[in-house]
Amino acid sequence: MIERKRIAFLDAAIAIAIIRVVTLHGLNNFFILTTGHPAGFDDMPAWGKIVDFLFRFSVPVFVIISGFKFALSESRLHSTYFSYIVRRVKRLLYPYLLWTVILYFLIPPILGEIPKKAAFDGFPFPSIHTALRIIDGSQHPAYQLWFVPMLLLLTLIYPLVFRYFPVWISQPVLWLIFFHARTNHLTIPWSYPSYLVFLDLGARLSVVYRRYGFSLKWLLPVTAVSITGAVISFLVQLGRMPAVSPSIGFMGSELFVPLTIVFLCAIFFPVTAPRSALLLAEAAWPIFILHEPLVLGRIAWLTYITLGIRQPVAILLVVVAALLMSLIIYQTLKLMKIDRFLF
Repeated sequence: MIERKRIAFLDAAIAIAIIRVVTLHGLNNFFILTTGHPAGFDDMPAWGKIVDFLFRFSVPVFVIISGFKFALSESRLHSTYFSYIVRRVKRLLYPYLLWTVILYFLIPPILGEIPKKAAFDGFPFPSIHTALRIIDGSQHPAYQLWFVPMLLLLTLIYPLVFRYFPVWISQPVLWLIFFHARTNHLTIPWSYPSYLVFLDLGARLSVVYRRYGFSLKWLLPVTAVSITGAVISFLVQLGRMPAVSPSIGFMGSELFVPLTIVFLCAIFFPVTAPRSALLLAEAAWPIFILHEPLVLGRIAWLTYITLGIRQPVAILLVVVAALLMSLIIYQTLKLMKIDRFLF
């Protein structure tokens, strides 16, 4: 265990979230390569539904943490709206556009053939319509990177909400946006504003943390409520409560699972976090970019197709190998001193 100036439980939550992202994508790869098509929640076997529930909804964790850090920086830096936007755009937009180009031209030759997905229509010269959809995340070559344009949009909007609108106005509006998007099943990019509610949750938690700290006296009961909400939501998703729509269970899981992760990390890592968690937290952004499809996709193909290992336990092997390989690539780039240029 080592001390660090950064907030330990946030690093732990980031580390857990990136492991969950890679694991969920490993689950998706397993069904695609062993059955020939992706599996929806209702189509999965029981073990798949449990893994899906435990490892889905990692993006809201990252958004909550972004809101938490935003509110902390507001209290410390008192930066202008413009200076904050410039910092965030430099942090997110440049690597997003760079890796969009790299992955678009790198995926087809490495995978051996042009993937049969809309992002590569007209490869190597996409139409303007396809290029715009790649940039907005709805047809990105690396599908996990839809998260970045969403976060950029939230970066533009939320500082104004946080600074200029009272809570009694902003929170009802943000929750209405969230419920509207989920009940109407809005897709990318139209669902992006719904994630404002997670950014706001993180910011409000940050205000509580800054003023009062995270005491076990309230963390324990709040975490218990959050875990209970997550379990009930999962049962609703499974159809064990016929009177309640499964879509309500999905929304409940999306809210309670990320909060449970943050609360549990605050309980178990209030001051220090394991060195492995700090390493993963530091490398989370590069791992997020690198792991899929170039690393995870290749390892999954080797395991499930070339070697013919198709037992569910193979998912664990694929995920661990993809995490290690992504870390090795990142550390190699870091030693070459080109990591700042790429990420």
